[in-house]
Amino acid sequence: MGLLLGLLSCESPSDPPEEPGDDGSGDNVGDDDDSSGTAIDHCEDDPHEDNDDRDTAAPLEFGTHTSLMACPDDEDWYQFTVTETARVVVQVLFSQEDGDVDAFLETASGQVVAEGISSSDNETLDAVLEPNTYLIVVSQFSDSGLINGTRYNMEISESFAECPEDILEPNNSQEAAVDLPAGTYTGLQVCDGDEDWQQVDVAAGDTIEVALSFSSDEGDIDLRLQDGAGAVLAFSETATDGEDVAYRVEEDGVLWVRVYLFEDQGSIPGAIYTLDLSLSSP
Repeated sequence: MGLLLGLLSCESPSDPPEEPGDDGSGDNVGDDDDSSGTAIDHCEDDPHEDNDDRDTAAPLEFGTHTSLMACPDDEDWYQFTVTETARVVVQVLFSQEDGDVDAFLETASGQVVAEGISSSDNETLDAVLEPNTYLIVVSQFSDSGLINGTRYNMEISESFAECPEDILEPNNSQEAAVDLPAGTYTGLQVCDGDEDWQQVDVAAGDTIEVALSFSSDEGDIDLRLQDGAGAVLAFSETATDGEDVAYRVEEDGVLWVRVYLFEDQGSIPGAIYTLDLSLSSP
């Protein structure tokens, strides 16, 4: 009996019992310890949160914005304003090792004007924008790193370019119209606020035909044939890749060909076109 009591007294009653999973090292399996190399299970807010939808879009200035975070199921929305027609470039900079990020540039009404959805580092949005407010949407497509979410930086820049002058410039008004013989003229360019006017000498009985060819992806160009008083004798205003008019001349004189941009839609200022002019006598 004395031996049994001696053995029992060797276990100190002050030592707490071990918990399940405790190996005695002081580092339990269930601990949330960043130093262990395990993934962090929460996504950090960046300084622009909460900007999770169109209504809470964070205002941005042109320049560089750092320490941003794209989180799963948590889009980042930003807004900026263009005060005059400009080429705007948005660069979203990140590493695919941390995750795949997509980016979109939208109008205030929700029309997507540029998108970056590659599977490589970084996304670039590039568009010529008219004065208005626009939205940038950044979202995480997939997560790859140890942290929950993908860190990124964003650079927004704008540049201004005037409409390039073609071989018939300056011909921006009826008073500045260029005398145009029959023929084909290529590499012409028309821009917002920069119409092209040509004048053509005609005789009674002539038939004048004018045809424009261009890409409507770059812009919607319209065409009018007018007299000296400004009356429209013929016009073509479709949404296709070309416009053409024909008119039978009633008296000797001068007529004016007016080419103007109805809508600019491409990546360059204005739209490039070819003009074909023909005159035929009865």
